[in-house]
Amino acid sequence: MAEENETIPEQKPKSKKFFIILTIVFLILAVGIISAGWYFASKKEAKAKQDFEKQIQDLTKQIDEEKSKAEAAKKEEKKEEPKRVKALCASTLTQADQDSITTWKTYSKDNYSFKYPEDWTIDRESEGYVLMKDNYGTSFEFMVGEEASATISGYETEATKDIKIACQDATETFKIGLSGLEDYRLIVTEFTKDSIPYKINFNYKYTIGASISSDFVEGYELTLKLVVIN
Repeated sequence: MAEENETIPEQKPKSKKFFIILTIVFLILAVGIISAGWYFASKKEAKAKQDFEKQIQDLTKQIDEEKSKAEAAKKEEKKEEPKRVKALCASTLTQADQDSITTWKTYSKDNYSFKYPEDWTIDRESEGYVLMKDNYGTSFEFMVGEEASATISGYETEATKDIKIACQDATETFKIGLSGLEDYRLIVTEFTKDSIPYKINFNYKYTIGASISSDFVEGYELTLKLVVIN
């Protein structure tokens, strides 16, 4: 009988198979390590980003708070400014002046006010205008805005003087009466505040007596010291 040849399959060495398995495990571990490293690095970067954003927010909040404080301080300073101005103007009053005005009345409008002698009475009043008189025929006119453009004829200028009213530069003009008004004197005081014109006319009889006339003028000058523009 002829001898049959059997084909025996070739077997791969076990060591080669083990090497392949070990390589695969190594690759899996490497991928895992790289992934873990990327994860922790990303997490660290995200935390760093959050910390940075928080620092920016805190800094922005601090800047806003400082800005609010500065604005509040500026507003408070503006509120105090009129008080300082009024106090500065009021400082021109002497003790004798303060004693003289204890019984005086106050005339007040939205943007201005002044004190006046108790024996003056309001004769006529309209928007931006008031006329006051006393028992001696002395008249006092306070005019604002368009009313301040009114003029009185029959007088000529005798002298002028620069003064302060409500801390504003003002001009005081002294006039004497012409024909038919020789016994009368007129003092016109003009100034401007915030582009608004103001005019004050004081008309009195000069021949009524030197002492009384002097009292009239002193009362008028004191009234000018007590004008307040809001």
